[in-house]
Amino acid sequence: MSKKIYTVANDLGYGSMKLTINEDRYNIPSVISLQKENDITKPVSFDNKTQEKNYINELIDNLDVTITSPSVKTIGRFLIGKRATISNSTARRFNVNSFKGKADEDLSLILTLSSIAAHVVKDNYESDEELPNSLKAKVIMATALPIKEGKSETVTENYRNRFLNKKHTVTILNFEEPIQVEIEFVNVYIGLEGNMAQVSIRTPNKELKDSIWQEVKKDYPKIAESISIDDIINANNTFGIDIGEGTTDFTVITDGKLNSSASSSIKQGYGKILEKSAVILQDKNVNVKSRTDLIRLLNQPHNYFNDGLIATANEVISEQADSLIDAINEQLMATLNDNPGSLPLVIYVFGGGAQPLNESSSIKQRLEETFNGFTGNQNRPVIFIDKKFSQRLNNCGLETIAKVLTDKYQKNN
Repeated sequence: MSKKIYTVANDLGYGSMKLTINEDRYNIPSVISLQKENDITKPVSFDNKTQEKNYINELIDNLDVTITSPSVKTIGRFLIGKRATISNSTARRFNVNSFKGKADEDLSLILTLSSIAAHVVKDNYESDEELPNSLKAKVIMATALPIKEGKSETVTENYRNRFLNKKHTVTILNFEEPIQVEIEFVNVYIGLEGNMAQVSIRTPNKELKDSIWQEVKKDYPKIAESISIDDIINANNTFGIDIGEGTTDFTVITDGKLNSSASSSIKQGYGKILEKSAVILQDKNVNVKSRTDLIRLLNQPHNYFNDGLIATANEVISEQADSLIDAINEQLMATLNDNPGSLPLVIYVFGGGAQPLNESSSIKQRLEETFNGFTGNQNRPVIFIDKKFSQRLNNCGLETIAKVLTDKYQKNN
């Protein structure tokens, strides 16, 4: 059986995995649950082909798997992503308080391998409309690590080697007949979170470019009268602040290139705020036991039944945000102070925690005050990327790199 090539861009966050496989985009909660014997449910069955097709299209949200891989030491039967968040089994997610990085976590591989396997089954079904016993796939993947973790060549190389030159087999147990998917990685690129987002900003599509310009015109009308959007996009010196769930990454672009020595991370992110808030909300009789539960509550439709709970949650989150804002502002000050010769024209703020903080706190004003303190009080923009794009910026940059790697592989093979 020939192995089809799959191009994967994998922005694996502490809260969710933003994944692109060929042309399909997914957003998968970074959660698994290890099933006990009494948790296991019967395989799914179908009354007709329409039911089967609809289920396959949503397989990635319903995964029940085992994994055989020399790189995965955790043994068991796992529910993945969305299925794990609604199961009765004990959920496992990245620990935002741990000093252990993503590169060392089995969770990173379990989420990645399982999701790729689900897509391979879906892709095969779209061609054959049959459920096979086994499939094989070759994968070219671009992914990223937090700056502090990814700057270590040893860490990066060890992480890459957990994927490369290994036989990874995912057995999907959703169906009456299990499906084995054998995955071979032929190339793995590991970039730095935040920097991948800067790739997207420096090569924006029209929609993103227009969105950034609208923010400039709204918040900095005098600047917009003096320069163009191209002046901003093409600025050689910029900073990026990527507020994730487990880390916040500070990317420094100097003379149009990543300044890796000046770029940094802090082991604080929006997830810590959510975890603290979840504990407080339990004391207020709001039934959230984890940051995943809290995110699910915040994403509920606004209506009579949800609005009161959402308002209470946002109030608590806002009260807990000051410690994170202080840490981000202090790191920005240190980064500006350490780079006197490459003062940025613009600071971009993005990531899953950026817009929630901007909507519920004074973070933008705090960052502007710090920035202006290094420019002789010359007003320079701090641009919060619109929430439509903010969380996927790293993934978009990874998509660009993954496509280049695939084109090169296909040209040489």
